[in-house]
Amino acid sequence: MVSSTMTEVDPIKKSCGTMGIASGDYRLVGWDMDTTGKKVIDEICQIAAYTPSSTYSQYVMPYKDLNPTAIKRHSMKVVTNGKFRVLRNSKTNEVIKSKSEVSALTDFLSWLETTKGNAADGVILVYHEPRKVIPAMLLESLKKYDLLERFKQTVKGFANGFNIAEDKCANMAHIYSLRTLSRTLLKKVRKTIYADQ
Repeated sequence: MVSSTMTEVDPIKKSCGTMGIASGDYRLVGWDMDTTGKKVIDEICQIAAYTPSSTYSQYVMPYKDLNPTAIKRHSMKVVTNGKFRVLRNSKTNEVIKSKSEVSALTDFLSWLETTKGNAADGVILVYHEPRKVIPAMLLESLKKYDLLERFKQTVKGFANGFNIAEDKCANMAHIYSLRTLSRTLLKKVRKTIYADQ
């Protein structure tokens, strides 16, 4: 369980985020979505989330066929076999098990409710993206299927790991991709371990 309570020199209790998330007992969940494009109106292709104790991953069958850019980026394509549509891996041509968007979102909400566990104040979804578009896409999809109220009961906010890395690691890295950050931070950990020996 992660606690976001912060101690400061100033005795006044302040919120821990710029958008007004109060200090409290939250469960942090890392998550990401693959989409057909980079606009809010595009469709979800995959939802994935991670905590140290459990993971969630579900492919979603989009209504429209994927454009060539999305096929290349996600290594998947929509194939029509007669009157059936299937999602296939574009490299191996294997069928990818997928669900409808509403079914995948309902399963994701159930997983979040289970993952919340004993975190009294709810869940904060942590994503890593410079463009900050996927929370808006998720909220738009939830609104489309009247699942937003159920979502709000569990999830109390979003945190962008890219902004956090940009703020905290400005003197260590100039590129804030997850790969670069993990390499930089692992080097720092190794130096600390060798210095202690």
